[in-house]
Amino acid sequence: MVYDGSNTHSTISFYFWRKKTMKGRPDTRANVIARYGKKIVLIEHIGANLVLPGSKQISGEALCETIEREFRERTGLSLMVTGMFTTVADEALADKDRRQTSTIYTGEAEGWIRDEDGKTRISLLAKDEIFAQRARFAFEQFNILQKYLLFSLGKRRPA
Repeated sequence: MVYDGSNTHSTISFYFWRKKTMKGRPDTRANVIARYGKKIVLIEHIGANLVLPGSKQISGEALCETIEREFRERTGLSLMVTGMFTTVADEALADKDRRQTSTIYTGEAEGWIRDEDGKTRISLLAKDEIFAQRARFAFEQFNILQKYLLFSLGKRRPA
């Protein structure tokens, strides 16, 4: 069936066709390890764990655009993407029908920090603080940061 947008039936049929054909395909996310001076920018959802800033990719948006937009919305900071660090498959975040992959970028942040009132708090952590708070990280985010920190110190290449 070709979607022509001419009537509601076509729209509904296209929706179910797209949902069926997308089943099993990965959701694509972008996250960033952003330095703000000598510290790493992390987001703490109120009453929850620490996470790397990031979001699901919006249709038609490049992953770099996704991370720049989301970073600005969540932190108030501007981001200069400096590279792509790794891509990980995250089964813990995926629902039963879809896999999820996250592309982890690196970047430099600047500007004035702004928390999302009542939703998130921005945390700036140095390397030793990250290791001390490893239990507070969601999913595999501590492991990603650990690899990055070891790699950035020249001790190891990312897997």
